[in-house]
Formats: sequence, C-alpha cells, structure tokens
Amino acid sequence: MSSRWMTAFALLATAGFVLGGCYSRSAAEERRASASGTADAPAMEAGGTMEPMAKMPAAEPASADVKAMSSRFGRPGFAVYEEDGRLWVFKVNSKAHDTFRAKGEPAKSVTKIGVGPDRMSVRGADGDVIDSYVHAVKYGKPGFAVFGEDGRLWVFKLGSENLTSYLETGEPAKSVTKVGAGPDGKTLRGAESEVLDAYRKAWGLGSTPAPAPLTSMNEGGRSQSGFYGRPGFSVYEAEGRLWVFKTGSNALETFLTKGEPAKSVTRIGAGPNGKTIRGAEGEVLSSYADAWKYGRPGFAVFGDDGRLWVFRSGSEALQTYLEKGEPAKSVTRIGVGPDRKTVRSSDGETIDAYLRAVR
Repeated sequence: MSSRWMTAFALLATAGFVLGGCYSRSAAEERRASASGTADAPAMEAGGTMEPMAKMPAAEPASADVKAMSSRFGRPGFAVYEEDGRLWVFKVNSKAHDTFRAKGEPAKSVTKIGVGPDRMSVRGADGDVIDSYVHAVKYGKPGFAVFGEDGRLWVFKLGSENLTSYLETGEPAKSVTKVGAGPDGKTLRGAESEVLDAYRKAWGLGSTPAPAPLTSMNEGGRSQSGFYGRPGFSVYEAEGRLWVFKTGSNALETFLTKGEPAKSVTRIGAGPNGKTIRGAEGEVLSSYADAWKYGRPGFAVFGDDGRLWVFRSGSEALQTYLEKGEPAKSVTRIGVGPDRKTVRSSDGETIDAYLRAVR
C-alpha cells in the first residue's frame, strides 16, 4: 500500500474515533445536564446544528446507544428512550440505565400499559421509577423538576443545587412538607418552602392554606386512630397510611408541632390490613407491627428484636415498661409464643395467661 493511501486511512480512522466519542458524557456531566433540564436532548455542535453520530464499524447492533434519547418525552432526572411506540424510562445515572446503554433491553423489566404521555406504555427496570416518571409528566410545570414518591410529589427549581443534590443523594437532610397542598390534593415535599409556593402558583392554587389547628384529635390535620392504636403507641392515619410513634417520645412531639419529620422510615404493607406504616424509627415500626399481629384483648404486646414483651393492660408493670423500658426482673420463655416467638414479661403468670389467649 502506498504511503499516500496509508496516510488517508489513518486520517479516516482518527476522524471515526472522534465522531464516535463526541456524544459520551461522564456521570457527573449527566447529572448536571439533567438538573438543568437538558439531559434528554442530544449533544449539539457549537454552532447549534445537530450532526448525526457516525456509525462505528464494530458497533453492537443490540446496543442501547443506537436508540435516540427522547427530548419530547424526557423529564429532569429521567433518561427516556422511545422504541416501537413505547418508552423506556430509567433514573439518570443509575446502574439500570448504564446497563441499558451498554447491553440493551434488561433481562427483567416492568411494563405499565398506557400510563405514559399520549397513553404510551412505559417500560423500565424499576416500577417505582416508572411511577415517579408518570407523576413527573402529569404534574410537571415549566421551571420545576417533579418526582412522584409514594403518592406525593417532590418539587425542585430547575437548575438548582437542591435538585442536583437530590439526584445524587436522594431525599435531602432538611425538607419542607405541605400536606394536601398540591394539584389533586397531593402532598408536596421539597427543600424550600418558597419553591413549593411558586409551584402551587404555577398551578393556579394561590397561597398555601394555613395548617389545621392543633387539637387532641386533629394534630396537624391528621386524625389519631383509635382503631389502629395499641398501648404504648401513638398512631395517626393520613392519606391511607399510618404514622406510628412511641407514646411520649421526642419524635411524637416533633410530629405534633411541626408535621412530617425530615427523615423517616417507611415499611410498605407491613401494618394492619396491609397498610403502609411510617415513622421516625424503624425499631418502633417493627415493635408496632408485632403489637398488632400478636396482640390480644387484655394484653399489651411489644416486639423487641424478634421477641415479644407481654403485659396485662393497665398494670403497674406495663406503666413501668413504658416509662423506663425493660424491667429489672423478668421471666423469659423461649419459643413458646405464636410463630415460636420467645415471650418475656415481668412475671410468669402473665405469660401463661397470654399463651392461653393466643391458643
């Protein structure tokens, strides 16, 4: 081969390498682009003209890179691809998205028929991400990034540091909650109250309504539940879920005065009748779940590290346990309780009576 042809071949190979790599973005660049609302748009040349990506001879036909990311259906924080009249949706910078781009359609996926924009079917690796995207489409407004979560809406100002932080780390350490203040009565959450108010204004909802006055049965607009209550627990029903706190705790006091805590634990379907339960402490939720499942009339039951503490309702031993925790003297019966649970109490007679009640 002549030197002239070898030189030409080298130039073409170099050009192919540059064109093939011009659309590659780092993870950090992708997050920043998503926060600014440009993640779903293809890369543009400096002059503003979009050039087609050069096909590399060794490209894999099944690679997701050959799919065009949809700018029409894209939303901040989501990577959206249109294929055969359906949408593939992933969380930006997620492992599922990286795998899709590298290998194509995942081995396991979730499909929700007709839930997307224009009644398109939406597919993805995670059903929660699809639900969040559907809310973002339905409740999005220009200038805001919206994410659905457990029936509520997280709202951030487009391009803000708070949005970037949310995309990188998830729920912020400090947040504002406005119960039922959003469109369709949705609860709004965000890092700044002013942003939530601006979002409401964009929906024509006006100023945020004043919170309900605090009363013994209507703390912060929530109804304390007598049906789901158990001794030692304060239970509040809101939007079909249960908030559970240890009676007399600082977490309960904060909830009654300020509303939903900045950090909380959610156990989906773990409560009575399959209800989702939420609270400030996972241990309290587990204890309450056992109290509901294993409780019997005349007894107060508490779950504790896989065991059951049992007391007679209204007894001094129960009051001492609620005030001070584990009593100085106790009786333990290993594996004798329901589901072979170990049962503990302040005296053996109480354990015997409880075992008769559960059989």
